[in-house]
Amino acid sequence: MKNKWFAYFIGRVEVEIKGNGIERLINECTKQGITMFQVSRRQDSVRLFIRLSDVHAFRKVRRHHDVTCSFHQKKGFPFLLLWSRKNIGFTLGIGLYAF
Repeated sequence: MKNKWFAYFIGRVEVEIKGNGIERLINECTKQGITMFQVSRRQDSVRLFIRLSDVHAFRKVRRHHDVTCSFHQKKGFPFLLLWSRKNIGFTLGIGLYAF
């Protein structure tokens, strides 16, 4: 993801993968066309970001491997819209203050 603005509008999710066969899972995701970026290896796990649109495909691929995945951070415009819907009073207050 070279264009950070594009990544912001698409949305991205941080995933932590633990277990046996992490490399096989990453290879299978690459074959399925799932875009992964900022991949970093910890002691016994791997953290990476995937696009929001690839989450369902990632979960399908994960079922066939002996790993556990946890979703940590959700970043991007779609999640900002979701947050503003849940906090409609705060959003309206900022909107009224701006105008």
